[in-house]
Amino acid sequence: MDWFLFWSPNKAVITKTGASLLWTYNSNAIEGNTLTISETRVVLEGITIGGKTIREHLEVINHKDAILFLEELVNNNEHLSEWNIKNIHRLVLKNIDDENAGRYRTENVIISGAKHRPPGHYLIKDQMEQLVKDCNGHWQKLHSIERATLLHGEFVKIHPFVDGNGRTARLLLNFELIKKPPYRAVLPFLENVF
Repeated sequence: MDWFLFWSPNKAVITKTGASLLWTYNSNAIEGNTLTISETRVVLEGITIGGKTIREHLEVINHKDAILFLEELVNNNEHLSEWNIKNIHRLVLKNIDDENAGRYRTENVIISGAKHRPPGHYLIKDQMEQLVKDCNGHWQKLHSIERATLLHGEFVKIHPFVDGNGRTARLLLNFELIKKPPYRAVLPFLENVF
């Protein structure tokens, strides 16, 4: 397993075990998946959990596949591209929403509970091209943590897909971080924080 930077409200902890499990559990829990960390482990081992939806199982399996794809991109020294972003997103929504998987949204959206309004759908292509250009261009001068943070934040602002933006954003965050070990980030699910 890889070294993993796990952020908690009190401190950052480096741990060597359960990297993919922590990443998958937390990323899915943030989006409303009700599988516990133990149930997520079991699903990653190929076993189904009674009383849980097919979607929740697919979110775990798809996230694992997206992590593997991400690691393959890094191992092949791939740069960020719209094609790679769309493929990561396609894996996130595989067999959940195949119609929208890997496709920029063609409608305007509102993020529930947020003050920010994503740009109109007609602006997405240009903004995503600029995001990729910035990440592969002048952001390369920045530390990988700064670059990853910018990529995550700007991607979330654009909100290019109908669904799956959060998981895709957290995967992209780590795409930049794992290029320069030992960094990886897990944004933890904090129940009842607000």
